[in-house]
Amino acid sequence: HNEFISSILKYNLDNGVFEKTPSTIFSKRYVVIDGINIAQNIKDNDIFSHIKSVMDMIKELGFEKIVIMEKSEVPSVIYRYDDANVKEANSKEEAYDLIINYIKGLGALAITNETFDEWKQKDKWIARNVHKYIVNYTIKNGSIEVDKKIIKDLFEEMIEDRVSIIKNKVLSQS
Repeated sequence: HNEFISSILKYNLDNGVFEKTPSTIFSKRYVVIDGINIAQNIKDNDIFSHIKSVMDMIKELGFEKIVIMEKSEVPSVIYRYDDANVKEANSKEEAYDLIINYIKGLGALAITNETFDEWKQKDKWIARNVHKYIVNYTIKNGSIEVDKKIIKDLFEEMIEDRVSIIKNKVLSQS
């Protein structure tokens, strides 16, 4: 958490407060693309072109993207792209554990239509918070559509929540 927090906050010594770093200079803003969920919902043979379009949109917004897929489903063409940060999982469960770890550990947003019901039963934090990090997508005319504004708004809301938590911890220690 510290690396992520330090990338979004700085302490203003003059005013004695934490300040949000302008979003244009964030270095670690992650969005996980759930390739497994997309593969289940797209019924054509060119799943990668759909994932690639989402990757391009995430890149345009200035986020670091991570594609998570099961090893057996990773199209070899995905490795042709230098910026395709692909994490292979041995199973769907392992893939969703990875997504949860990115959400909890780095505050990553996740483009998925997964509900994480099984994980909500195991983990109270997930039950209370996972919805704040999920960006659902729709499929229209055979293409994946993700609302860019939702991504920006969720990320800003997440930052404000974390700033508030840090501020409260600092104030409670003084």
